[in-house]
Amino acid sequence: MSGPGDDRVLRFGDNHAPRATVVVTAWKGAPHLFACLASLHDTAPAVPFELFVSANEPTAELCAQLDRLLAGATVMSSPLNLGFAGAVNRAAARAAGEFIVLLNDDAAVEPGWLEALVAAADADPVAGAVGGRILSPDGAPREDGTVLWSDGSVTLLDTYYRPVPEPPPGPRRVDHCSAVSLLVRRSVWEHVGGFDEGYFPAYYEDVDLALKIHAMGRTVLYQPASTVRHRQGASASPRYRHFLLRQNRARLRARWSGVLSERPRPDPHNPAALSSAVRRAHDRAPAVSLGPAVADETPPPAPDDERWYLAKQRDVNDAYARSLEAELDARERAVTHRLGWWVRTPVKRALRRVPWAYRALARRRRRPETTPRVG
Repeated sequence: MSGPGDDRVLRFGDNHAPRATVVVTAWKGAPHLFACLASLHDTAPAVPFELFVSANEPTAELCAQLDRLLAGATVMSSPLNLGFAGAVNRAAARAAGEFIVLLNDDAAVEPGWLEALVAAADADPVAGAVGGRILSPDGAPREDGTVLWSDGSVTLLDTYYRPVPEPPPGPRRVDHCSAVSLLVRRSVWEHVGGFDEGYFPAYYEDVDLALKIHAMGRTVLYQPASTVRHRQGASASPRYRHFLLRQNRARLRARWSGVLSERPRPDPHNPAALSSAVRRAHDRAPAVSLGPAVADETPPPAPDDERWYLAKQRDVNDAYARSLEAELDARERAVTHRLGWWVRTPVKRALRRVPWAYRALARRRRRPETTPRVG
């Protein structure tokens, strides 16, 4: 991990009455963390804020650099992997701001990022959360809002997935916004209990949070005037990410089957269907509804929480191992089936030249009777 190019100390002001609590999570070496913090420091938001850095399993080098190059921020470190939800919940429990603002450590904020999020929340008291526009490092759209489908899958509106016609400019109500850059009112966060830590170690906790906010009669807004550039770092292999997405989407469906049944059927490659889904989300009137069918998972108080997180990691590892074994078995069966025809056919032809051997082999391979013989 490298710090800022000039190894400068990033000094954040001590705000005794912050409007916002910015929470940046990190894991292990967190190679882009200081670029993220430097962007926050250099854009100098006009909104008073306090800064928390919540690090899971930080390396010794990261701990040393945080101690040497970061001032005026609260650093919380855990030798265990608490998952994304656990790292955020731990910091949010100490928040003093009116708003809790989540920011990924591999994102860099643009000028006006925080001001635009707060302005949208101030302008709409019903809004429980506000998310911003997410670009790739080269400026291409990566998330111009989202669509949640009936099967629990999510489509991020980007360069490829574009609704036609396009939604009108300005803030709009949406199904959910990514936790890459997300403001949540602290009163709302506390009411819904923060993130469900059952989505360990990551993915879909932000979708679940949005559904909990909708269930309490609040809305989620997309604010395109708030912009970050997201590197989308590859801290895990694609196969492992796909496994976690499948597993946690199944949890989302179990918790919110009734709500999801009212969402449109998946059709992400249809621009008209995307546009219709975006419009339906914007036009949906806020209303109090039933909460999740499955309760949130919450770790016990310290020191028993250490055993809980270790058990969660073990369970995920075991499930991933079973998934890999099933995938390998399926591939082996497919290969065996394809090769079997080429192997069996010439063998059969050769055996038919020796009738008694062919009949003997056929009798040995005959399936057992499904019903007993009579007489």
